[in-house]
Amino acid sequence: MKNKQNLIGFLLFIVVAFALDLFELRIMQDNTLKAIKFVILGGAIVLSLPFVIVKFRGFSLAIHLMCLAILISFVMAKVSWDQNYLDSFKVCLPFMMWFLYFFLLHHKVPLKTLENIMVIYGLIYMILYIFQFLNSQTVYFGWIDSYGSTRGIVRILFPGGGVFFLGFFIALNKYTEKEGNKLFWLLFIIAGCIVTLMQVTRQNIIVLIIVIVYHLMRNQALYKKLLIIFFISGPLLIFLNSDNPIVNGLIKNQEKGNSFDTKNVRVEEADFFINRYSPYDYNRVFGNGVPYYKTRYGVFDSVNQKKGFFYTDVGIIGVYVLFGILAVIADLLIFVKGFSYKVPQRYMYLKYYLFFLLVTCLTSEALFNENFLIADVFAVYSLQYLYEEKSGKKIRIASDQLSELLNKPKVQ
Repeated sequence: MKNKQNLIGFLLFIVVAFALDLFELRIMQDNTLKAIKFVILGGAIVLSLPFVIVKFRGFSLAIHLMCLAILISFVMAKVSWDQNYLDSFKVCLPFMMWFLYFFLLHHKVPLKTLENIMVIYGLIYMILYIFQFLNSQTVYFGWIDSYGSTRGIVRILFPGGGVFFLGFFIALNKYTEKEGNKLFWLLFIIAGCIVTLMQVTRQNIIVLIIVIVYHLMRNQALYKKLLIIFFISGPLLIFLNSDNPIVNGLIKNQEKGNSFDTKNVRVEEADFFINRYSPYDYNRVFGNGVPYYKTRYGVFDSVNQKKGFFYTDVGIIGVYVLFGILAVIADLLIFVKGFSYKVPQRYMYLKYYLFFLLVTCLTSEALFNENFLIADVFAVYSLQYLYEEKSGKKIRIASDQLSELLNKPKVQ
């Protein structure tokens, strides 16, 4: 059994690497590596298919709806845009990682395995980010349009954000739970905060501050809460009032965002994708599918991008445009169930990651970008694992109580 779990852990580690496109390493554009990615991710999906039929309990209904929406999107791309099924399959591979949920569920993959994978990739993310930042004149990871210097420093939207943030929240949880090497978790948290600041994305910085403050203040006495607020807000205020490129970039972007503009780009994008993107009424229900760049649909999407319309900028509306109402319902179910379900303290990182997705679901692609999806799958599966473990424990307790009652000797 242990050897089997070790093998599954190793295979998952490889799957994550290609699900992230090796952090969009530029050499991944090589046809050989593309073929390897196709085989590995396609193989993971095929291995998951036999386990798709499970009871609609916990989060499973939401994942069934999501997978169904993705499959229907193939048909929509064909009938609405004449995009063949093979092209849709190639471009949908990262989204189809949702099928991996059923593989994980069937094999009951230990959460410790997934935690280790996320922490390792989170660490790799930070190392590669620093390397790319120090060598920003050459694009090794991601795309040139993900680099800019409009916010005071070279801003790199480094691919792989899902594993980074989930890994960060795991480290935060483990640090306060005093698991393993405390120094390692502390250094991981400090490095994660620095990398997030260097990316100069306000909502990500705000989420990290809220989560850190909340996590440290949980279950603490009042005087300790006041001390935590003081030791966090003090340095933060000093930093925000200092004259450094990151603060100047944040302030500049804030002023730009607060300026009165009757043609707000986010509003324009949302209106375009909701009201003008879909060619037929049934696309407004079932979505359009994912555009493949070589097809007519891909050309249409490329033209819209040149006009400044990106479905990746409008969060859950992007989910709706690509996969329709079923996928939106699936995401809403995940949020509702995720926040209503109580988890043990050592797994609070799962709720923190859901909170991150909720905060960013209107203005970013974290809900459906390939750099986040594999972490999304791991997080939802982990919640389901805890849900079933708790349900199984209740059933065992009830069974033991019934057995004890039946076997209790009668009083003469």
